[in-house]
Amino acid sequence: MYAYTYIYITCDSAQAKFNALPRALRHLDEGKAELHMLVEDVQEALWAISDTKRAAAEAMLTALATDGWLAQHALRLVLALLDLSAAGNAY
Repeated sequence: MYAYTYIYITCDSAQAKFNALPRALRHLDEGKAELHMLVEDVQEALWAISDTKRAAAEAMLTALATDGWLAQHALRLVLALLDLSAAGNAY
């Protein structure tokens, strides 16, 4: 939940900074440069959030892959299929 709150705060503060810039200044080169800098700052903040979330997801995936749960359940599934095929051949 923290990342989503941070995203909203980041976007809200960027929107407030954009709205604080006078309209006449938005069309000048200095104003455009300021807006581009603002967008780059927001972009980097959002990339940092997504990188953090991706690292957490990859860590969770690695933990799931190494805990043996998948291998145990795959073995159970294979054994159940073999039992079904043996039961089908018995009749």
